[in-house]
Amino acid sequence: MKNPRSRRDPASLEDAWAEATIAWSVCASIHREYAKGKDPFFRTRQGDFARHEKDARAALAKVHGND
Repeated sequence: MKNPRSRRDPASLEDAWAEATIAWSVCASIHREYAKGKDPFFRTRQGDFARHEKDARAALAKVHGND
């Protein structure tokens, strides 16, 4: 049985990028909560999480047609 929402379906891409945006935000939040003062690369990782969230938001906007 084929998935009715194929990989090229804009709705599935929109859902995927929306989920990615949320996931990166959650990762950053959890990392802030539990790794601050313990992770020697804390600022680097937080920067990575923020960059990935920004990239996911840009991709989501592109799928929406708001680029």
